[in-house]
Amino acid sequence: MYRITSQIPKGKVATYGQIARLTGNPQAARAVGMALKNNPTPITVPCHRVVGADGSLVGYSGQGGIATKRKLLEKEGVAFVGQKVDLSRSGWIKIDEQLEKALKLIIKRLTGKKINWFLGGSTSLALQSVDVIPHDIDILTDKKGALAIQKELTEFTQESVAYKKSDLFKSWFGAFLINDIKVEVMGDLSTRANINDDWGIPVKFESVKYLVYNSTKIPVQSLKEEYMAYLRMGRLEKANKIKSCLKGETFEGKLLPKFNENVPRN
Repeated sequence: MYRITSQIPKGKVATYGQIARLTGNPQAARAVGMALKNNPTPITVPCHRVVGADGSLVGYSGQGGIATKRKLLEKEGVAFVGQKVDLSRSGWIKIDEQLEKALKLIIKRLTGKKINWFLGGSTSLALQSVDVIPHDIDILTDKKGALAIQKELTEFTQESVAYKKSDLFKSWFGAFLINDIKVEVMGDLSTRANINDDWGIPVKFESVKYLVYNSTKIPVQSLKEEYMAYLRMGRLEKANKIKSCLKGETFEGKLLPKFNENVPRN
């Protein structure tokens, strides 16, 4: 746990839950807090860079308490909104090396192609500083895009793109395996929480945002749309995590995120 905390760079913060997940024990957020409270080497293990799930400054036992924690973070360039760290700007993004390699390959294959696509699911959330650890990659597109992506990633195919429908999901679906990372492509995806509900409207490409990760522009679904999608699926725990990161424009009493870039689509 101390090793992971020591990797948080200046100008970034992680949450207690994020550290717990990275240690392989996602239920141990409180234990992480207790361990950091007794941090034996605060110089090499920057426990002041660990904050609450919503960016709140909690759990600092150093001299001056939370006021000192804020001063240290501001000195390092961490952004704040009110009394909380702006996780959409200063959250530490920790992505598995194999997943990052798979993502780079996908972007290289699809860049310059006339395909409407963007990332959804846990990888999209992690890139936008939501407290999740992704293990796979979800690509959202339309029917035409799904079939085109099939051609670009053909040697990684595990399940060819075809129309699939279940009680709660329907899309043009294909599955791929890149560097041992599962990649799912969903064209014209529509969902519902219960079998008696109406189907949701397929993904909207106007909700796409571009962000920069390691000098690479990546299209992702906006947190607003991710939040609404998880609500429709009845996945309230993850929806609440997303809601805590909504900043910017007003939305149901919350704020939407401001991204590094918002680049027009080709």
